[in-house]
Amino acid sequence: MKPLYIATSIVLLLLSSCGQKEDKYKHLIKPGKANIVLITGQSNASGNSPWSYLENKKPEVFNKYKNGFDGILTNYYVHDSNNIDFFEPTRFGMADSKSFFGPEIGIVDTLSSLNETTYIIKFAIGGSRLDNEWLNSNGKKGRYYNDSISWFKDKLEYLKSHGVEPNIIGQFWMQGEGDSIDPFKIKYESNLKALINFYRDDLKDYYVDHYKFIDAYISTKTIWPDPYTVNKAKQNVADSDPYVYVIKTNGEDENSIDLNIKKASNEGDDAAHYDSISEFLLGQAVGKILSKN
Repeated sequence: MKPLYIATSIVLLLLSSCGQKEDKYKHLIKPGKANIVLITGQSNASGNSPWSYLENKKPEVFNKYKNGFDGILTNYYVHDSNNIDFFEPTRFGMADSKSFFGPEIGIVDTLSSLNETTYIIKFAIGGSRLDNEWLNSNGKKGRYYNDSISWFKDKLEYLKSHGVEPNIIGQFWMQGEGDSIDPFKIKYESNLKALINFYRDDLKDYYVDHYKFIDAYISTKTIWPDPYTVNKAKQNVADSDPYVYVIKTNGEDENSIDLNIKKASNEGDDAAHYDSISEFLLGQAVGKILSKN
């Protein structure tokens, strides 16, 4: 179910009223240079994968994040009843439900080995389309784009107020399922190019030279009507821009990963979202791209 639309002019006031009230982890914020990773998109970005299955499938991951990992702090907004104002140790539940997790777990698990100060900021909306929601019907900035920029800038300025010198090194975009139907799919390539350029321009004060925009194929094993057109559009954008990367997620070739949905892995009857192992592997794939020079 989609959240109620929130007018951009009042989004931060309304969202902050629902989030974490006490900045109880501010002592973990380290002054100085820091890498920033942004997460954006729809429900496989916000997180719909059940973390309880990791206790048996990946116990080392389960034990590391069940109570929070303070090596990398995360801030997130996924809907108006699940968001935090400040930054917390990365943990399960920073997702569409407290029983779910998103790609931040795999990203953090990969980046934590680099011994570099890093913060994650996530703004993702389940069920959202790029066309007519992140952008408007004319390919200009739409409600969710504007809300995300307001959220990102507010959190980046918060870090700066604590002596952090933020540098965005990458943005993960996991979206496209909602656009895999007519008439939205035929506009996906042009819309994605516009979205990337909007972010680069509006966030230019928070990165040096350039940052990596990391996309991922949507699943071809699910209920989505035409994932192939959307994935082709994603590949075309990545092929045309040296700072755009795309992760193949359906076992297409030796350079891809092969992700499964929850229904196929007996983690429920959900044929739209990744299972626990797949969501973790997706985050790891993003982290590996971010780790490369």
